Amino acid sequence: MNKRERQEEYVRRHAAHLISFAKTEYAECGRGVILIGWPSQDHGPITDELVYLPEDSVKRKLKQLQPSHEETLVDRIIQALQEYDPTWQATIIFLDHLEKSADCHVAGFLPHHPFEHLFICSAPTATNH
Repeated sequence: MNKRERQEEYVRRHAAHLISFAKTEYAECGRGVILIGWPSQDHGPITDELVYLPEDSVKRKLKQLQPSHEETLVDRIIQALQEYDPTWQATIIFLDHLEKSADCHVAGFLPHHPFEHLFICSAPTATNH
């Protein structure tokens, strides 16, 4: 299983908790992303610290951190942030401390069967060197 597949499996395994966290934070802060450190030390119930970063902070930090040659990737992450439907989706960014990279996923569940049919729509990896 490659890294992206392991991340998708992580999201599937913790779907109920992640979506609940995303909805609570959205109600308090508006649009944003869930940040999760990677690789995860998780082998059971979710133990990783989840951080919710509001949209304005995400935009500001991405513009500061990304070199100009990766601007299209930054734009894709911002587009995912602006277009996800917070009633049934969450934008999740895994921050890989070993590879110094970030992977963005938009995860959702079907509203009529909450948390049962999670799907992942992945964006390309961002790398800071």
